[in-house]
This record gives sequence, structure tokens and C-alpha cells, in this order.
Amino acid sequence: AGNGTAAGVLGLCYAKGEHVEQDNEQAHKWFEQGVAHGNPESMMNLAYMYVNGIGGQTDPKKAAELYEQAAKAGFAPAGFHLAQMYHGGQGVEKDLTKEFTWALQSAEAGHVPAQYHVGALYWNGDGVGRNLVEAKNWMKKAAEGGSQPAKSILAQIAKLEKERQQKQQKQQENPSE
Repeated sequence: AGNGTAAGVLGLCYAKGEHVEQDNEQAHKWFEQGVAHGNPESMMNLAYMYVNGIGGQTDPKKAAELYEQAAKAGFAPAGFHLAQMYHGGQGVEKDLTKEFTWALQSAEAGHVPAQYHVGALYWNGDGVGRNLVEAKNWMKKAAEGGSQPAKSILAQIAKLEKERQQKQQKQQENPSE
């Protein structure tokens, strides 16, 4: 009846085999219907199928186009996946600046894996100037969102900061050492 969201839900049912027999061709068909009606989740799910060759041939270029379409429609996870495609040059030319741009857009929209990724990009200076303050800020956001890797990195940073502080304090107390 022209409902893109319903088509996307039906596509997921077929993809996962929930309430119907699992059928990737049917999933592909229903995701295409969702895309035709502007449903960003269908765009992302169909892109995933193209990346992984599920229900047909692998088509990274088509996947990147769909991820971008979904990201431009405001679906944050799609922007994160598009950033990863720019990182590896999958379906698009490798471009660390575009990787950062799409990851940041997704992170700003609250997507926790993207927040962690942006923190790592700032930490390494990939696609953006190295900025340890921004790296730590994004890792904090990701950790608050439940990211275990971000929590681990923040614990390592805290340990290093504490060691540096103790070393500085010791040097101030004993300047001859």
C-alpha cells in the first residue's frame, strides 16, 4: 500500500526468518520497496545485503550509495557504516576526511559506535588533526552510551594521567632527582 516502514519491517521478517520462513530474495524485494518509499532503515538493510552479497551479488558501490542516502535522511547508523566504507575504500575511494565527516555526523546524532570511532580518529589524527582533548571527550560520550572499548581506553588514559601526575609531583618534591 506504499508504506515504506511496513515494507522494511516485512523485509526484516524475511531476512531474520521471524513469523515467516527465512528468504533473502523476499527480504531484498521488500527492502527495495522500502527504499522506493524513502524508508532509511530499508536503505541501510539493503546496503548491508549488498555489502555482504546476501540474496544476490556483492555490490559495494550500490551499498555505499544506499548508506549515503539513509545517512542524508538522518539515519545515524548508516552514516557510521558509510564512514567505514570510506575508511577501507569499499565501494568508494578511500578518503579519511570523508570517513571522519560521516562518522562525526553519526556521532553527533548519538550513535555510540560512531562516538567511539570519532574518539579514535581524533586520537590517531586520521582524517582530522590529532586532538587528545576531543578524543577523550568523544570516548567519554561513547562510554556513557555503554561502549566497553571506550570505557577501557578511558581507564588507560586515567592510569597514564595519574602516573604522569605522580611523576611531576615527585620531581617537584625532589628537584635534584
